[in-house]
Amino acid sequence: MATRRKSILVLTGGMGGGHTSPAGAVHDALNKQKELAGLDIDIHYANVSVAPFPRNDCDDRRYRFSNNKHVSDLVVEPYRRNVSQTEAYSAVRDKINEFNPHLVYVNHRILAQAASRVPENPQTVIATADHGPIHAGWYPQRLRRSDSKDIVLVPGAEGKAHALKTGVPEKKVVILGYPVRSAFEAAAGRSKEEVRRELGLPLDKKVLVISGGSGHWGGYFTDLMATLAGRQLPDLHIVAIAGASAELKANLEAIRPSVDVRGLCSAEEMAKLTRAADFAGIKAGGATIGECYAVNTVPVVYQKLSGVEEGNMRHIEKEGTGFVALDKAKFIDAIAGLSAQPDSLQSALENQRKFFTNGSAETIGQFLINKVMER
Repeated sequence: MATRRKSILVLTGGMGGGHTSPAGAVHDALNKQKELAGLDIDIHYANVSVAPFPRNDCDDRRYRFSNNKHVSDLVVEPYRRNVSQTEAYSAVRDKINEFNPHLVYVNHRILAQAASRVPENPQTVIATADHGPIHAGWYPQRLRRSDSKDIVLVPGAEGKAHALKTGVPEKKVVILGYPVRSAFEAAAGRSKEEVRRELGLPLDKKVLVISGGSGHWGGYFTDLMATLAGRQLPDLHIVAIAGASAELKANLEAIRPSVDVRGLCSAEEMAKLTRAADFAGIKAGGATIGECYAVNTVPVVYQKLSGVEEGNMRHIEKEGTGFVALDKAKFIDAIAGLSAQPDSLQSALENQRKFFTNGSAETIGQFLINKVMER
């Protein structure tokens, strides 16, 4: 009987960049390594739609309860059982049947649960998409079995400690860092001064880059930028990114004193802007945090979604890699203080260095190839 051709399926979900950006980085790394080594292996990519769920107080409670040892099973087990009845499960099974992979690399918890339950049973490598404590639903029951070949990849020590706490065997937890897009790795290799010159940004001021999420918090974001600009901080240059929202861009351009307004940015443009910045105003998403670490820029969290982003904020505060200022007044005070006191920025940058980002996608790609070639 003919030997089946080796193959890997990179599986992700969602419309935003929180899952697709790191998955895309690993997919690109796999294809590059395949070409360089002349490997006879197929690399597939699938973005499976997952029904949106409310990010609210109920989701916050679900996240906290999933990590409470006294109630975890009451929350996580019904969730696991329900996964097999969702459209996501059907879509994942269809992709596995279509590509017939030896290994599935997945970085979305609902899709990870689904992949672990399909009867076709390919080896599953689950890459967690956040730096701090995550929802315990990331860990399928199959991952805990001694006879399972499944593995969970975590960005660092916090991720490993969390997996072990929830009962994942230590031999199944591997630290390989947080993969970032190649544009950010390329930007990291250039000096801030060089990138600022290219982008027309001042060399003699602190630069804040902050995104309005393409208008999701348009009114709040415009007011925040207007209030910050009104402080007239002489040592600060503000770059406000409107994204795809023409309305938000127009509202930002109307602010006086004016701010530096940018529209929808490509990955390369966003990487350069983040590299050029001293600090970035961000939502507490895992990919954004990882990209800040990659280009040595200090994240200042001004907005969050419920659930796992609470864990990301605790990670930043615990590790001292950035700052959290969700209240408008506190955010403005934080930016004003950081503009005048660069020592705080330097301390955060030093703390970031223990987190592996640049080169992580290549390391993960090689790890996946090695697993497949072993079979």
